[in-house]
Amino acid sequence: MTNLKQLFRPFLCLLFILVGMNGYAQQAVKISGAVYEAGKQPLIGATVSVTDFKFGAVTDINGRYQLNQVPQGKVRLVVRYLGKQEIDTVVTITGSRQLDFYMKDENFRLNDVVVVAQTKAGGTSTASYVNRNAIDHLQATSLTDILALAPGAISSNQTLNKAGLVTIRGVDNNRLNELNSFGATLIQDGAPLSNNANLSALNPSVNGSTAAMAGGASANTGVDARGISAENIESVEIVRGIPSVEYGDLTSGAVILHTKAGREPLRVSAKANPNIYQGSVGTGFELGRRAGALNLSGDYAYSNNKVTASYLTYQRVNLRAIYSNAFFGNRLRTNTSLSLNYAKNHEDDNPDLPRDISRGEDTGLRFNTNGLWQFDKGWLRNIRYVVQGSYTSKQSMTERDETSANAVYSGTMTDGTTLSNRPGRRVYDADGKELTHFSDADVRAGYYAHYLPNAYTSHNEIDSREVNFFAKLTANFFQSFGKFNNGLLLGSEVKLDGNEGEGTKWSMANPPFRSVRDYDSSYRPRSYKDIPYIKMLSFFAEDNAELTLGRHTLNLQTGLRYDRVSVVGGTFSPRVNVAFDLVP
Repeated sequence: MTNLKQLFRPFLCLLFILVGMNGYAQQAVKISGAVYEAGKQPLIGATVSVTDFKFGAVTDINGRYQLNQVPQGKVRLVVRYLGKQEIDTVVTITGSRQLDFYMKDENFRLNDVVVVAQTKAGGTSTASYVNRNAIDHLQATSLTDILALAPGAISSNQTLNKAGLVTIRGVDNNRLNELNSFGATLIQDGAPLSNNANLSALNPSVNGSTAAMAGGASANTGVDARGISAENIESVEIVRGIPSVEYGDLTSGAVILHTKAGREPLRVSAKANPNIYQGSVGTGFELGRRAGALNLSGDYAYSNNKVTASYLTYQRVNLRAIYSNAFFGNRLRTNTSLSLNYAKNHEDDNPDLPRDISRGEDTGLRFNTNGLWQFDKGWLRNIRYVVQGSYTSKQSMTERDETSANAVYSGTMTDGTTLSNRPGRRVYDADGKELTHFSDADVRAGYYAHYLPNAYTSHNEIDSREVNFFAKLTANFFQSFGKFNNGLLLGSEVKLDGNEGEGTKWSMANPPFRSVRDYDSSYRPRSYKDIPYIKMLSFFAEDNAELTLGRHTLNLQTGLRYDRVSVVGGTFSPRVNVAFDLVP
């Protein structure tokens, strides 16, 4: 605790300096106005943000907004609304003024459409941005297809018959792609989608194999991106550089999904290619003048590996409802969503080959609520919160004819047991030391060693029930001192990942096939309930400074993150980003 206090002391000192200098700050500048659509109809719930310093405003029921204490000089403003073209502009502020914005519909019939990821600044990090137009032109089926638009990504034919990797830097080496995917964090509605509780691998302790038994994401490749439909994604931000300290549990970057929320016209779509058939429907409507808005969407996709191998199929169903509203005079803006996801990998028996069937069914329920509370009182601009909980049931089964399988199989559940040809009897050496080391529980359970036949049919099952919880609270501070602007971010988050499944199950007489190279080990059924949860508590602080030097701008982002993970302990992660525009 003492080290933690010393760690955050510089940031707390900076906070007190900002408070103390509040009286010496330059005169507050206010920007106000309204956001309209065609016909000068006000847009309720549009966001107008000063993105470089993480503060902004949301339009009220009359489409009006107000930004207080905006720094003078050049300010980047971003205006967003579901189904409208994003407005990203830089304005010169010399005093309080009114700015009205008129937004156009976003659709693929526009004359100027960018169908690749656009380079944008994610704070001071290198980032790419994919809008809805690019997603529609690509005819993307899942998030995997969208990520192919990122710079350096590898494009391939769309398919849903293999797990999708969240690769930010695509390479030809599949192992490197797996490492890239494992180190990338996927954030939706402000909360990460976690793969930490994924234990659906058959034999990691024997030969290190972490591949999922019957399809789906492996434990070492991150989230399966093909299960995320592209239909209710409004935009995707891909942070390839050093991300902000508020994003943890990553090594190779972050993918931030902005999903659809609020009013939206009825949308019905259908797609078909030789491998994939997909249909989706979605709409958003206002419930009343002050009752908020409800957005509903549904998606179904069916895929077969190839026409000549129709026995290998994948199905996916996504249902989602998100409620949005504003409270306390539009100062608190909230989004609450409930999602149901179902996916099924199914491999039927091929009559031309030995018996080899598999089935993997994933059923997940996710609840998320997040909000932004605007303060604009002195140095405190806003407080953000995110709470998310999810439960996913993964049921896997394989059944196949094993050949050339003769090997010794030990059913004992005690580590260090030595096999002997005397069942139930302990064997000692000449000095009286035991050689067998089996337990009485093994004898009572009837566990024994036997020699497997050359050919038999194995039937294996995995019952996995993943539980994930995430909560995050951040506070944004900002103050301007002449040509020097300074923003401070303080936050904390809690993450919990565990599994309540029965684990791996099979008959001792017909165990999974084991390679003869693994002669000194045997597979063991294991309950996932016995494995402790992964618990993580994090604190982070970040300072964003901007200094105007004539026509040039210097940006400095410095942050420090502390993560305390169960069993592993505490780790510190400093991050620094510097940006300077040589050519204004």
